[in-house]
Amino acid sequence: GSEKEMLSDVKMYNLNVANSGIYYFKENLTEAGSLESVALYRMDLDGKNTQKIYTLYEYSNTLCVLKDWVFFLDSSNEEGRMEIVSSDGKQKITLFSLKYSDYYYNDELKKNQDEIAEKEIENVENAGISEN
Repeated sequence: GSEKEMLSDVKMYNLNVANSGIYYFKENLTEAGSLESVALYRMDLDGKNTQKIYTLYEYSNTLCVLKDWVFFLDSSNEEGRMEIVSSDGKQKITLFSLKYSDYYYNDELKKNQDEIAEKEIENVENAGISEN
C-alpha cells in the first residue's frame, strides 16, 4: 500500500517475514538496563499477537524461517550452536554445537607445528630430494 503504519515500537533485529508472521530477536533488559537475555519472538503481520517463542543461551545474529521451523545460531564467546525451533516454540533441536577453542590455534601449539614442519623440510633438503 501507499500508507506507512507503525507495527511495533519494540527494538528488534534480524527480522524475517514468513508464514504470515514476523520473526525477530529482541534483547530483554533488566531494570538497571543490563542485558538479561535475548529471545526469539513472533508477531502477526499487523503487529498484533506477539509471542516469545524461545529464549537463547546467549546471542544470535542469524535467523532463517523455513516452513514451520526457525533456524538460528546461538553463540557465546566460548561456543556456537545451530538450533532449530518449531514456529510455536514447542520443539527444539540442536543441529550441531562446537567449542571455538577447538577450532582456533593455540599459539604454543602452532609454534611447535611450525618448528616440526621446518625440520621436515630440512630433512628433505638434506636428503637431496627435490620438490619435483
